[in-house]
Amino acid sequence: MRNLFLLLFSLQLISCGFDKSYISSVSSIGEKTHGPVRVISSPKVSIHIGPRNDIKTGEFNYVILPVLPVGGNSDEMFAHQQKAGRFVVQLSLFSHDDDLSLNFTDITLNIMQTNYKVIDVERNPYAYYSNSQARNSGVREVMCPESQQFSSGLPESPINLLNNGMWECYDLVFSVDTPSPRMKFQMEVDVKDNKSSLNHTFKVPFEAYEWGHSDSFP
Repeated sequence: MRNLFLLLFSLQLISCGFDKSYISSVSSIGEKTHGPVRVISSPKVSIHIGPRNDIKTGEFNYVILPVLPVGGNSDEMFAHQQKAGRFVVQLSLFSHDDDLSLNFTDITLNIMQTNYKVIDVERNPYAYYSNSQARNSGVREVMCPESQQFSSGLPESPINLLNNGMWECYDLVFSVDTPSPRMKFQMEVDVKDNKSSLNHTFKVPFEAYEWGHSDSFP
């Protein structure tokens, strides 16, 4: 028993971990789920919009003794690699009904009273979950299945949304420099009900949100 206690105590001495903190743009409307994820729901469709403009505000390493900082930095930098004149926004949709469609060319991003349209659509890099995982997660957990419908480039015509109990995730590209998450902007998305020919319009404003996570391991 004494040896076991010493072993566990030694493991604690050599355990280490890290803390990371971010500032992200999140929608100021919708249901808070976890971290910077907000789900905006309507009877026909739910959406999540995740701008890829996260700023990493700090990363600190430590040893658990119980906690002894051993290094880190507090420099601010974009968490994703950015290119001039290019802003990527994740759009995820969860259809609750059949006969819904989305026209990417109708989506509008407004930054400082200037409107921008989608110039390209890319496959979401986090679309790797199996159908069973994605379907079991339901609407509250934004999990993008690997098998989602996708065509490279900006579709010339509207796409039909699938009522299959899974999210569909796309990366929208706008021709504007990536804004800081501290900057307020707005995005407008129209989902068309093909039965009634009515549009379900989501006007989504964004605000800055600070969040972080920590990990430790022996």
